Amino acid sequence: MPNDAAEVLVAQQVKIYLGPAAASVPTTMAAPSASFIDLGYTSTDGFSISYEPTVEDIMAHQSLDPIRQIKTGQVSQVTFNLMQWNEYTVPLAFGGGTWSDASGVYTYSPPDTNDATAEYTLVADISDGTKDLRLTVGRGVVANAVETSLVNNAAAVMPITLKALKPTTGKSWNIITDEANFS
Repeated sequence: MPNDAAEVLVAQQVKIYLGPAAASVPTTMAAPSASFIDLGYTSTDGFSISYEPTVEDIMAHQSLDPIRQIKTGQVSQVTFNLMQWNEYTVPLAFGGGTWSDASGVYTYSPPDTNDATAEYTLVADISDGTKDLRLTVGRGVVANAVETSLVNNAAAVMPITLKALKPTTGKSWNIITDEANFS
C-alpha cells in the first residue's frame, strides 16, 4: 500500500446523536431519524473508539509458546465528553432518571438502585472536509463513573463511555462510509 495523505483521517467535526434503545440505526449516510437527539457540543478531547478482545492461550506440554489462541470475549466502546447540560445529556451521564416540572422548577431524579440499566442507540458522524464516516452502536450502556468538576475557569463536562452490547440481530457496532478508498 503506497503512502496516501488523502487516507489520513482528521476528525474535524463530530456530531453525536442519541436514540432510544429500540431505535433502528441508520444503514446509510442519510440523516438519522427524528427519534435521535443531537447531543450538542463535545470537548476538544475528541471521540474515541476502543476495541479490546480477551484471548486465552492454549498451551501444550511440548511448547513453551502458545500453540493456539481463542477469543473468549470482547469489549467495544466509545468515549466522549459532553459539554451541554440539558434534559437529554444529564440522564445519559447519570444512568437514566427523569426530569419533572413543578411550576417552572425542574428537578432531575436519578434512577433508583433497582431500576434497569438505561440502554441507548448511538450514531456518531465524523467529518474530515469532504470525507464522512458514521459509527453506529445499536445497543449500548454508559459504563463508567461520571465525575465532573464545577469550577469558575473551565466548562463542566460529563465524560461518557458507552459500552456496546450485543443487539438481537447484527453486530454491536458498525462503521459506514461512502468513501471509495474503503472498497
